[in-house]
Amino acid sequence: GYSAGDVVDQVLPLTPFELQEKFDRCFAKALNNQTIHNCELQHVRQDGSLMDVSLSLAPLHDADDDIYGVVMTANDITLRKQNEAQRLNLLRQESSARAAAESANRIKDEFLAVLSHELRTPLNAIVGWIHLMKKGRLKPEVFQRALDTIERNAAAQTQLIEDLLDLSRIVRGQVNLKITAVNVSRLLSATIDTLQPAA
Repeated sequence: GYSAGDVVDQVLPLTPFELQEKFDRCFAKALNNQTIHNCELQHVRQDGSLMDVSLSLAPLHDADDDIYGVVMTANDITLRKQNEAQRLNLLRQESSARAAAESANRIKDEFLAVLSHELRTPLNAIVGWIHLMKKGRLKPEVFQRALDTIERNAAAQTQLIEDLLDLSRIVRGQVNLKITAVNVSRLLSATIDTLQPAA
């Protein structure tokens, strides 16, 4: 953005303050008879915006082979840096998507492991009570309790199967919990009835 008149024999504040020390180190090396390649910095354009540059610096020798200056070229690498940043961003997005997919699979596996256990529990109660009923030795009140237990566990089994069919909700993390009051005494009695045949 500078014209030739702006830059010839002029000291320009091209390097941002936070990168000045790095530039000074590169320049000092060139004055110390070293050639520097691809020193990546930023330069300030005339309008104040920043551009990424790759600097190459080499010492200038006079007839006596003494160093009297430095020749420097600056290549605009802004587009390359933008492409690198985009690639890095895409890699991060891919990594994030992979982590999310792995997490979803892990959640699904955990759900299925719990569900397989939960599916067996009501089945055990149903099969256990049916086995006792077939023996024909249950008192009428126990027989009725057996029917109630079988019905309750069949309903629980149905609910579990519905949850399994709606697995996509679990994967998306959109499980809705229904918070309601629970009759603990009734819950414990139902639990005993469920587990009693197996016991």
